[in-house]
Amino acid sequence: MKIIEAYTYRDGGITYVVVDKGAKKDEYAIDYSLPSDGRPRKVSKVYRNGNKSEYEIGSEQEKSVCLLIKELAENELGKEKLSAVIAGEDKPPPGDLWFYVCNFIEITTKEGRYA
Repeated sequence: MKIIEAYTYRDGGITYVVVDKGAKKDEYAIDYSLPSDGRPRKVSKVYRNGNKSEYEIGSEQEKSVCLLIKELAENELGKEKLSAVIAGEDKPPPGDLWFYVCNFIEITTKEGRYA
């Protein structure tokens, strides 16, 4: 398994991460509240037909997605590098795959979840 794609919509409120699981690819999204909209943050699995399975904040489904993405990032970047990125010390450049993956991880880590 590995992360093969990640991106953010132009509004900056939704970040997507695509995980290659061999025979299939799973796409996950984190939609987080911008100061101007006040929406609650949510993690979801996105399907090819555009439907989503939204997970409750703090649920086992959300936790497993967040930990999977973090584990795959650690496998690729290394635990120390990922920790430095989350601490704001060593961010990948905007547009880089890992920039978006790290944004996804940073959101839940800064909330105190899945650190």
